[in-house]
Amino acid sequence: MHTSRRSYVGFGPRTVVIALLCALALVSTACGQEAVTEQGAADNGDAADRADAEFNLKYTSIFSPGAPIQDSMDWWMDEVEERTDGRVHFERFYAASLAEGTDTIAALAEGRADVGYVVPAYTPGELPLLNVAMVPGSGEHGEAHARALEWLVKNNEHVIAEQEAQGIRIQTFMIIGRLGTVISPDPITTVSDLDGMTMRAIGFIAEALKTKGANPVAIEAQEAYESVQRGVIDGVQSLPLGDVPAQGLHEVAPWVVDLGLGHFGAGSLAISDRTWQSLPSDIQKVIQHVNAEFYPESAAPLTMEAEETACDTLLEAGGGVTRLPEDEIEQWRDDIGDSIWDTWRQDSIDAGASEEAVASVEKDLLRVHDELLDEVTYDDGIDACRERTKVPAG
Repeated sequence: MHTSRRSYVGFGPRTVVIALLCALALVSTACGQEAVTEQGAADNGDAADRADAEFNLKYTSIFSPGAPIQDSMDWWMDEVEERTDGRVHFERFYAASLAEGTDTIAALAEGRADVGYVVPAYTPGELPLLNVAMVPGSGEHGEAHARALEWLVKNNEHVIAEQEAQGIRIQTFMIIGRLGTVISPDPITTVSDLDGMTMRAIGFIAEALKTKGANPVAIEAQEAYESVQRGVIDGVQSLPLGDVPAQGLHEVAPWVVDLGLGHFGAGSLAISDRTWQSLPSDIQKVIQHVNAEFYPESAAPLTMEAEETACDTLLEAGGGVTRLPEDEIEQWRDDIGDSIWDTWRQDSIDAGASEEAVASVEKDLLRVHDELLDEVTYDDGIDACRERTKVPAG
């Protein structure tokens, strides 16, 4: 992977970082200034037209360097920097040091950041249609699911309008490993093991967990390690296998159980519309070319490598991967039925989406996902790790 110079601010995976930069800027005008070019391209239209104009873009992410999803986004930024011969430079703020995950859309819209990691589930009120990605079973394959979401943001008129209303342009989606899991200190081998567990969970999966007696709580991913270590929570949901070592969770929770509820989840790389409009057409084309190569060159191989490494780490820590019994999975799916889909549909309508828009997004996502299954290059590491796992007797 290409390595280029990087300017970033970041902290370790166990540290909860508050976005101090913009908190301080509430009493000044610094965070309201445009972050593009040495003079601010949004305030200097002539600069954007010059072939030698340079663009310093502020990037914000909740991940620390070395996290698998972050590696994919760093590849994207490295490629853009290289292919523009340094005309574009990303000032990289990691580990929520510029904006928390729930604040990223606002940071992009307000000009505190130019590029950022946007998770629809963190702001379902702003991106209700895209939050379809969090419906368990909205996909069955990580890459096909991500690419279908990318198709939506570029082709579905209702999703395009949803982005425009927030002042962002999503460029691509990360391959999110299987999120229908629970990471815990001890192996979970049956649905009854979930009863009474307090666990970090976000999105619609939390409702499914409640039906089995679990107590889901919404906390940031960066807080998971300390929360498990201190006994505040008993497990971690909504975190892919590949991210376990980067979060250090194998030290306190080396077991992962596959709940068998299908694929869901979404994390995207977005550019503020204001920044995008400030970039000359040749740089926009470079970004589009990098987007086209993102899955085969970055997201798929890096995610598979991370999941294999994560499996090695779990096994060395005395853990591994299990799966709920198939009859219990089938019964749980039957119990859930269409209820979570209905919740997403109603939430979207309550947020202002039309019934037509909701139906269009649902239909397009499922159709495009299935069409892409023959084109994917990513192999999910959960099943492979389960085959290598030895569950202790008793």
